[in-house]
Order: sequence, then C-alpha cells, then structure tokens
Amino acid sequence: MSDLEERVRRLLLGHAPLAYCDACLALHFEVSLADARGAAVGVAAASGYQRDQRECSSCHRTAELTQPV
Repeated sequence: MSDLEERVRRLLLGHAPLAYCDACLALHFEVSLADARGAAVGVAAASGYQRDQRECSSCHRTAELTQPV
C-alpha cells in the first residue's frame, strides 16, 4: 500500500460513515485527481472497503466513492 493509499485509508476510517469523492480527496491531500483516484481504488481493493455510487460528504455530488464497509 502506498503512502497516499495509507493516508486515504486512515482518513476514511477516521471519518466513517462519511465518504469523499476522488476530487475532494485530491484537494484534501493536494495531489492530482489521477493520483487520488488511484489511491482510492487501491484502498477499495483491500478487504473491508468498497467502491459505490454515493453522495460525497464534502461537495455533495453523487460520484463513485471508496468507503469502509
């Protein structure tokens, strides 16, 4: 797991049940959208996480999000 994936995982666990879209993760961690999406997809591949359509807790857009299950 990359450093960014680990930071995303900790953020999601610490704020559950809230979930954040890839764009908001990119803004939060000051990385590119592609890097944030890659990290979120990497986290979603781990046991205990899923990727699903849901409203982002930050921007309130409906998007594909990674969240703990």
